[in-house]
Amino acid sequence: MTNKEYRAITQKRKITQIGVLVSDIYKAMDNWMYEHEVGPWELYRHSKEKLQNVVYKEGLCSDSFEFYTAGAMMGDIQLEIMQPIQGIPFYSDCLRQKGDGLHHFKEVVPDDVFEDVLEYYKEQCQQLKPKGET
Repeated sequence: MTNKEYRAITQKRKITQIGVLVSDIYKAMDNWMYEHEVGPWELYRHSKEKLQNVVYKEGLCSDSFEFYTAGAMMGDIQLEIMQPIQGIPFYSDCLRQKGDGLHHFKEVVPDDVFEDVLEYYKEQCQQLKPKGET
């Protein structure tokens, strides 16, 4: 893809959240506040007792899980930082393998292209699975 094509695609995107995985959420909040002037922060501790309709799936979360999230707005974009405490291999494995850093973007997808985008991501996920898995 050319730079011109990337620019055309990027100009149409609407990112609403940037997610960052961290090993120390308090240190990360302080860093973002004092080094980058991002804040104030809203901090949450999540667990089975506090969340509704939790879907338990091996590799995502166990029956006994806890994690922190904190959010702060930067203009129209929310910065979300997450720290696993226990029972969230989806976060803790990523943190162990890659260290602190970017985890995800949340993007608004227009209705007229939603099905195409969903199909694209399904294809991407299929390519990531080991052979023999469906």
